[in-house]
Amino acid sequence: MDTDQNQSADTRWKPMSPEVTAASFPNLVEGGEPLAIHFWAEWDRVDRDMDKNIQLIAPRLKGWVSFYAADVDRPENIDWCKSLNVVSIPCLIVFVNGLRTRHIIGLGDEKELTQKILHGLCSAPTMQRPWWKFW
Repeated sequence: MDTDQNQSADTRWKPMSPEVTAASFPNLVEGGEPLAIHFWAEWDRVDRDMDKNIQLIAPRLKGWVSFYAADVDRPENIDWCKSLNVVSIPCLIVFVNGLRTRHIIGLGDEKELTQKILHGLCSAPTMQRPWWKFW
């Protein structure tokens, strides 16, 4: 019995996507590529299904959006999650040009999640560039 308890304490589930924190987020946004951040918690079993769906669609959306994961229970992420209005998980937020373009709450199937992410990518306001930046 003790070995089972030790194994469960030592093996903490985490999503497959790279981790992002409140501290690392600004650097990611400055990179300019579209982001989809999965806000998750270890205790929420539905997050495991969300992660499976993300891993299924990530190869198809490669080059369009990069997926990351943020643990809502990490003390350094709590204020950041509040500022982004992450009040329910699983939650996936799409950022384009540093702007939040889609806030997806709850688990959907692979097709539904793909459509919502693509909608977030397409609904981003275009960046206006000065005319001299086109050359």
